[in-house]
Amino acid sequence: MSGFEFKIPEWVGKLLSGRFLFAIWALIGVLLFWPRLTNRAGLSSFVAQHHDWLMLAFIGLGILLLTYPAVTLAQKIYHYFLNTRADCRAKKHLSELPPDQKHILRMFAPSGNTHALHTTDGAVNVLVAYGILYPAASLGTLQTGLAFAIAPWALKYLRKHPQLLA
Repeated sequence: MSGFEFKIPEWVGKLLSGRFLFAIWALIGVLLFWPRLTNRAGLSSFVAQHHDWLMLAFIGLGILLLTYPAVTLAQKIYHYFLNTRADCRAKKHLSELPPDQKHILRMFAPSGNTHALHTTDGAVNVLVAYGILYPAASLGTLQTGLAFAIAPWALKYLRKHPQLLA
């Protein structure tokens, strides 16, 4: 094997990039909709002979190019709703905190500084799962534990509603 078959996906990826497709789409558009330029370039007979195919390619590439921003917009909308749902779940959990989780969050409420907590503590893991706490460091010790920080939105929410930690 010469390795040619392994280069095909790389070439296809480069050919289907948005920049390349836009350049081809713009070139076809110039050929179709700027007849004075095609006359000067001597391409008017080519455009006349292949007008249907060029128009089909122009429309097809235009639709394909519209999928790039459409997919990006759909992903942003999806992540917005996903994050909104997670925030609602976390705020609901903050209003129904058990005493052990209240005790942990009381350490963070005044200053918002990081604190060393043990990852084996179930209350810490629940707060991390709801996105209220997050690991501030990737290394810790067996005696002191791992450094955790409170999410900025949770700190603001708890400062706005101090009765939740009472």
